[in-house]
Amino acid sequence: MAIASGMAAAEAVEVARLRGDFSDVTLAAYEGILRREKVLTDIVTFQKGPQYMSNPRLYSLYPKLLCDLVERIYMIDGSGQQKAMDAVLAEIKAKNVSFFSLLRDFIGGALSM
Repeated sequence: MAIASGMAAAEAVEVARLRGDFSDVTLAAYEGILRREKVLTDIVTFQKGPQYMSNPRLYSLYPKLLCDLVERIYMIDGSGQQKAMDAVLAEIKAKNVSFFSLLRDFIGGALSM
């Protein structure tokens, strides 16, 4: 989106340069170019993304939980393997993550994308 926005800005400035008119009215063509190139559609579609991405659990808790879960599932230590769902629930409990928080974050992520 950043690249497409920059290209639209460059196109709007080029139009203004060719006309010799850098007024607000001429540079307002930028918004029209953004609409034509469907950039605004994507910005509106993903407008909740930055807010969701500010969730600190996405960068600390969940990567650790996922790595530990995979280790739990694939470790061969002679104690026998757990079913995958049992391992998931055990890891969630070990990390002291509420199922509600996990579900809320998952749904929030799905809705923001």
